[in-house]
Amino acid sequence: MILRPTCSQWVGQRGGAHHGVIVEDPLRPGNHVLTFTQLNASGDIFSSEVRVTRGEAYVLRFEYLGLPNGGRPGDLGGAIGFAEDAPNRHRWLAGTIFCCGIEDDLLIDDGQWRMYSIEFDVFASGLPNQVHTFAVTPPSNNTIRVKLEDFPGSNGVAWDAFFDNVRLNVLALMVDIDIKPGSDPNSINCNNANGVITVAILTTADFDATTVDHTTVTFEGASETHVDRRTGVARRHEEDVDGDGDTDLVLHFRLGDASLTCNSTEGMLMGDTFDGHAIEGADAVRMVG
Repeated sequence: MILRPTCSQWVGQRGGAHHGVIVEDPLRPGNHVLTFTQLNASGDIFSSEVRVTRGEAYVLRFEYLGLPNGGRPGDLGGAIGFAEDAPNRHRWLAGTIFCCGIEDDLLIDDGQWRMYSIEFDVFASGLPNQVHTFAVTPPSNNTIRVKLEDFPGSNGVAWDAFFDNVRLNVLALMVDIDIKPGSDPNSINCNNANGVITVAILTTADFDATTVDHTTVTFEGASETHVDRRTGVARRHEEDVDGDGDTDLVLHFRLGDASLTCNSTEGMLMGDTFDGHAIEGADAVRMVG
């Protein structure tokens, strides 16, 4: 499921107020993202409840931007995890520092949007000797909430940690994609922000690309750029791009909306099928210019 911080279901600790605000994306004009007006511990903003099932692996996918605004780069404080009942039994899956119950200092503060994908077992304990983690026993009501904060134990300040495109799904199905169908290598001019990148999700013997909900698909954080001018809804384009006789799903993304840089070597696509199953796919890119 897509967990949009703009939704009214997002709440503060124990259902109260929080310090999360939606602001203009500082790097991608026209996009809006989540940041925090002050630092807060034990989770600042919590998603609506998500039902989970024992025996299934889950993946938490999101974008994070650490933008120095008076804090110390490398530890600006963005943190993400989940809780059974805000803000009680919980785990911090990743942050900008490894301490205080945060299990991995995965998040990078380099002034660029970065995509993350964290696989985890809801019903497993956190790291040994880390406090504030789930015990070995499962969540009592089989529901969790994704939680985010700007950690007060960091060297950051308010307004320096940003999140976007937060998704929680059962572990994603890997699918075949083709960046710039018919092109090899997949060369992209990294200096052309208005350039449009075509990406196809391929139908194979194991996967039908037409089952993908195109409105959920992102490529390195960018959404479909071809939209209905009246409604703003992403247009759908199906075509047999590889000439194998079946129908593929074709999407288009503006480079300036994606997190690709001149040093990128791979592009990742994420999305959901119409019945809610997560998909992921990756293909090589050659950035030029």
